[in-house]
Amino acid sequence: MEIMEAIESLKNNNELCLDNCEGECGSYKDGKCYCADALVVSALEEYIAIGTVEECREARERQRGKKPEFELNLSDYTSRFVCECGKRVIVKHDSGVMDNHYAPNYCSNCGQRFDWSDTD
Repeated sequence: MEIMEAIESLKNNNELCLDNCEGECGSYKDGKCYCADALVVSALEEYIAIGTVEECREARERQRGKKPEFELNLSDYTSRFVCECGKRVIVKHDSGVMDNHYAPNYCSNCGQRFDWSDTD
């Protein structure tokens, strides 16, 4: 069952709370308490707002610096690299010296963080 299906099921088929909430709970009506379901629905909706485990893992992976692939030198002062998403990145540098003074820190397309260090 998908998360959204579970939320709809809980909203439509409330089960009774095991606590005695009479007069203390906003979810108490017709002699029955529905606060446990309200808490579960709230927790599931918060989970959806944060993102799935896979989405969180992908976002974390994008924050780990990865070296873009060198494609070619456009001139003595400009080189072109490719991010893993396929976006081309043009980097200006001093003649004959590749430094990262003018290189972007992140891909403007996918948000991948770049690692411009000399070490592999």
